[in-house]
Parts: sequence; C-alpha cells; structure tokens
Amino acid sequence: MRALSLSAGLLALSSLCLPLHATAAPGVGLPPAPQQEADQPDWLIKAANTLPHPRQVAWQDLGLTCFIHFGPNTFTGVEWGNGFEDPEVFQPGEEMDAEQWVRVAKDAGMKMMMITVKHHDGFCTWQTRYTKHSVASSAWKDGKGDVLRELSGACEKHGLLLGVYLSPADLYQIEQPGGLYGNLSKKTTRTIPEKVAGARPFPEGHRTFTYDGIDDYNAYMLNQLYELLTEYGPVHEVWFDGAHPKRKGGQTYNYDAWFDMIRELAPDAVIAIKGPDVRWVGNEGGHGRANEFSVLPIAPDGKETWADRTAADLGSRAVLKRAHEQGMDFHWYPAEVDTSIRGGWFYHAREDGHPKMGLQRLINCYFDGPGNNGVFLLNVPPDRRGLFHETDVAALQNFGRYIKQTFKTNHAAGARAYVSASRNGHGPDLLTDSDDQTFWQLPEGHNRGWVQLDLGEPKTFDVVDLRESILTQGQRIEAFTVEAHTEGKWREIGKGGTVGHRKALRIDQVTAQHVRIHITSGRSNASLHSVGLYDRPLILSTPDIKRDRKGMVTISAPAGAVIHYTLDGSDPTPDSKRYNKPFELKDKGVVSAVAVDPNNTGARSDVTIGRFDVSPTKWSILVRSSDQENAGEAADNAIDGDPSTIWHSRWRPDKPAHPHMIAIDFGETLKLKGFSYLPRAEDHKTGCILGYKLEVSEDGRAWQAASEGEFQNMTNNPAYREVSFDKTHKARYMRLISTSAINNSPHASAAEIGVITE
Repeated sequence: MRALSLSAGLLALSSLCLPLHATAAPGVGLPPAPQQEADQPDWLIKAANTLPHPRQVAWQDLGLTCFIHFGPNTFTGVEWGNGFEDPEVFQPGEEMDAEQWVRVAKDAGMKMMMITVKHHDGFCTWQTRYTKHSVASSAWKDGKGDVLRELSGACEKHGLLLGVYLSPADLYQIEQPGGLYGNLSKKTTRTIPEKVAGARPFPEGHRTFTYDGIDDYNAYMLNQLYELLTEYGPVHEVWFDGAHPKRKGGQTYNYDAWFDMIRELAPDAVIAIKGPDVRWVGNEGGHGRANEFSVLPIAPDGKETWADRTAADLGSRAVLKRAHEQGMDFHWYPAEVDTSIRGGWFYHAREDGHPKMGLQRLINCYFDGPGNNGVFLLNVPPDRRGLFHETDVAALQNFGRYIKQTFKTNHAAGARAYVSASRNGHGPDLLTDSDDQTFWQLPEGHNRGWVQLDLGEPKTFDVVDLRESILTQGQRIEAFTVEAHTEGKWREIGKGGTVGHRKALRIDQVTAQHVRIHITSGRSNASLHSVGLYDRPLILSTPDIKRDRKGMVTISAPAGAVIHYTLDGSDPTPDSKRYNKPFELKDKGVVSAVAVDPNNTGARSDVTIGRFDVSPTKWSILVRSSDQENAGEAADNAIDGDPSTIWHSRWRPDKPAHPHMIAIDFGETLKLKGFSYLPRAEDHKTGCILGYKLEVSEDGRAWQAASEGEFQNMTNNPAYREVSFDKTHKARYMRLISTSAINNSPHASAAEIGVITE
C-alpha cells in the first residue's frame, strides 16, 4: 500500500475523529487533543440545539443597517414631540431626496433602511387612511407627499431592503379629543382593513383579517400595519419601540394580532424589539456585551411578553441552568445594537459640524454589532432640507471605506487547516473553502478542540474573524483563545467568549505563518463555519479637547501624533497651527483639532470640535443646603471642566429622595439663553437627572424659573443635553434642581453643568 503524504495523512486522521500529534511544518508542532468536559447536562445540550429561523439568519447576514428618524421633531428641534404639533411644521425642502439617503447608506455598506413612519408624537409620514395627523395635512407637496413611498422606491432601485418603525406610543391619539389611545372602547371582533368614508379604496379582492378582542387603538394599529405591509413593497423588519412618554386609560396592546398579521403579510420580516425575532441590545450607545448570547430563556407556553433584556448576562450556563429549573424554554433571540451618528435621534441644527460619531466610534460600534454576534443599526437623521447633512455623509464615507478596506483581503483564504478532531463529513478543509453552507465540527462528545492554520508564508493581521454555522448548528462556542507562532514560539495574541453568527476580534498587529484557535469551552460538539484573518488600515484616534476651570485648553492625541488646530471654526490641516502646550480661552469659542501621523503616511484622525461658552473661571458654588455631597464628589466637580469628576448627592435617611439642588455664582452678570448638563459616564447611571427645574437670580435671593421639564430619552441615552430658555435672562446666579432621576434613583449627580449665553 502506498504511504500517505504527511498532509493527506493528517486530514485522513481528522476525518476519523482521531487527535493529531504530527508536525504541520518544520519546527512548528501540533498540540495534543484537549481534555474534554464531562457529560454536559441535557439543558445545555438543548441550548446548543436551539436554532434560529431562516429569517433571523438572513437578518443577521445584513450586518449593518440604516435608521432614519424624520418627522415634526426634525423641524421643532426636540427628541420627543407632544402630540400637539401642527402638521404644517413638517416642511422638507424641495431638494429632499430619499435616493441620497439610500446611495450614501449603500456606499457605507448598509443593506437595509429602517424608517420611523410614526414616532411617539403620532404623526404619520405616509398617506394613511386612518388619521389626518399625517403628511396629507401638510402643505408639503400640496398634501400629496409620502416619505415612505419615496424611500421604498429608492430602496427598490438601489437594491436595499426596507424596514418600518411604528411606535405603539401615540401622543396625538392620547391628547386629542376623540383620540383612540386609552379611550376605554369595548373589545369586539374587527375585520381589518376597515373602510374609511371618502378614503381611497383597497383593491378589489384584497385580503382581510378577522380578530376578536380588539379595541379602537389596536384596530388603528392593525389598519396601519396593513397599509404598510401591503402598499409599500416588501418589508423586512417591523420595529415596535418600548418607550412611552405618556400613557392613558390602561391601554394594552394585542401583540398576538399584530404579530399574526406581520407573519401572514410579511413572512420574511423580523419583528424587532417588542417581538420574538430581535431584541434590543439594552442601550442606545452602540455597545454590545462581552458575551452576546443568542439563546436566551423565555417564559413557556406562549406567556413570554418580550420585555427588554438589559442585564449584563443573558445566556450563560448559570442563567440557563436557573431558567431550566424554573421551567422556562429556550429561544433564539439575537441582539440589535443601535445608536445615532448624532447626539439625538432627530436632526438638530446645533450639532452641525460637531458629530457625536467620528470614525473611531463608528468602528467600535461595528465591532460591537456585526463583529459581536449582532446587527448594527446606525441612525442617520435627515436635516430640514430632507438630506443627510454633509458632515454625516463625510463620516459615513470614511466609515464605509475603512470597513471595505479592512475586510478586503482574507489572509486565511486557502490556508491549510489542521484540527484536533472532526466529525465525519465536516473536516478542516471546510474552514477555508469559501462555501457558506459548509462547516468544520468536532465529533460528538467533544466540546473543546483546536484549529491550526498554515498560511503558507508569514502574513500580517490584526483581526481574527470567526463564524459559526448558526442556521443548522446554533451557537455553541463559549470561549476561545488565539495563538500565533512568532520568534520561534507560540504566544497568545487574543481571546474571546461567544462567537455565534460572527466574532471579529481586534488584536495587536502580528506577523505569522502559523495561527491557532483553541475552543476552550463549548456546548455539545462545537463547530466553526470559517476563520478569517484581516489587517486594518492605519487610523489615528481623534484628539481630546478639554478646558479647565481656569480657561486653559488642553488637546491630547495618540502617542507620537502631531496635533494641529484652529480657532475660527475652519477644519484644521497639517498647515494649521501646531499644538504644543495648553492655551487660554476664557470667552466663547470653537477649537477644532486633528491628529496627523508625523511619518508622512498621510494618516490623520477625524476632526474634533470643542465648543465652549464663557469659562467658569469666576464661578463658585453657593453655600450648600443640608443636602451635602459624598466625600470626593463635591459640587465644585460640576464646574471644573473635567468630565471624569462628578458631583453626587449623599444618601441620607432623613432626606432620601428629590429634590436635590446645586447652585452656582457666576461672579458676574451673564445673559443666559440656556444651560447644559453632562451626566456622569454612561456605565454609571446612578443619579443621572431626569426631571429638573432651572432657576436664575440677579441677587441670590429672589429666584425666577427659567426652565422646567424632563431630559427626553435620558434613561436609554444618558448623554450631554442642552436646554434653551424661552427668553434671555440676566442673571448672576443659577441653580439646577433635580426633581427625579432615571431608574427611580433617589440621588442626583452631574459631571458638568454649563451655560449658553447670548
């Protein structure tokens, strides 16, 4: 019998499920087969065999989608409307162009457009038959405009999918006489769609649905869902937000009827956020978990309410074991990671030229979304012209180029693979065969194993991209490490937890010919669909601009980078003034800075813009009330120009809750147009102010109310806020009174409090 070659012999042994102890290449050995975990419990095997629906896999394959918030709030400058908006306020310019949205999104790598067809204010941006609070009552295009129609046509033309966000909350239907929300109407049998006198008819022979137990508002939602799903082309995602600025009449939602209609009219559409297909990641900052599990416990027998999942651990063994003991089921429930390219979800002119999301933050969100077993839903709000603003377009273009360049060349393509063992028919050659339907898998009883790649020659990379075959094998990998053979020895270069649909792990750049992935913990017999090795293009982190209480501006940047800046609002270039040391800026001003690679590579960072009002040089805290601060968290920290220090009220048994107050003496009289509030870092929300009163005084004795309300959407997006007053106030003193905090915290806190002057 002819002797097998070394490589052929290794592959043959692999297919026989035997461990490999041979040599992959001169001087580079293969490790022994790892010791396997003892028999795994039935509930863990059940979790390993919990699979997604094909529509969920198709949704995860999208990776990156575009969110569109566009409505009356675009023109009123608020995040949450109140339901009393005049439809006439919705007036996009003649240049409005949904095709521009789609083209820009597509160039950035986005594959679906998700649009808010009705936000919490209740205004509808399509030609609905069921309310006059819509584009039909606006002078825009003589009442014949239809935002959704234009976007649907643009998506079809350019090959992108369409999703719709329909808010269950509806302030118009709450606030208006005769409104349907919470009107205590009887629950009856309703046939959908319902006819409306004088409205355009549905096509002859159109499909109808009959549901029992439907009140007026649920019928309203069902009628509008019918329009959206039958008259605007294929819909691939339906988004039900859980936010509720206000409720009325004990209104409940008949989700079962809503879901049934979606399944019948749009079977390929995932039902997101308050539905069974896609869950909200739990924050609006674009952050995923270190371990983003797709298999989660749910209530049995159809009793699951699809509440938001915000805990740090949703699907570990400890969580699954406890759920199993409580009689719960397991369900495939992947995460959607959402955030906005701007500070808010709707366009606000004050943010022009000062985007929240530069290239580095967009990249981080990408690796926390599609690179971390999720989908990244990035909001890009059109401006009042009806266009993506130039600043946002430039950011998206940079982002799209970066992602395309990063994943252009897979250095693992065609590599020779060796494995600790294989299940018959699922050998190591399937790891690098570029076939989406194939995968390597460990034999039954093997939950740990390794893959070793010979790249043929040394390759440079700093991203390790792993993917499981979730459609047929679910999510099984719980932990892994990555090694590279460099300088004559193996060393660990990275590690991670869950993989699922995809885990793109960023590491320090390494050059190696031999790479090894150890699956150190898995459920049942773990598998991998593919391994990718990629090299990220060089970028520089954006400079950080700070001004201290003395009015001194400091700009910091990555080690070795050169900083250039301007003070006239223009974008800095390598020819602009070079930053060498802190400089004074006590008055209002704009500082723009860029970091440049001094090695003539042409690499530069995004431009950072710091907008400053009057310096707090003369400011002081007034004599404090009985509500003292904790040690190290004094009120002075709120005016020191350092966001890393905070003011925090002290818990006291005799004064356990709000109001809490911080009062400032400006040391001079200012003309105040508003104030700003920066909460403490997002990961620590304790005391983040929700309800507030802002009072001003000229003498410190007689106080006048300047503003009162709530910071909109602060619970989900605890970020910098600016509040404009109805009129300008002359004042030497200002006090911020906290009337409530998010998550019902009894405390109040602030990183920085500032002013907006005339």
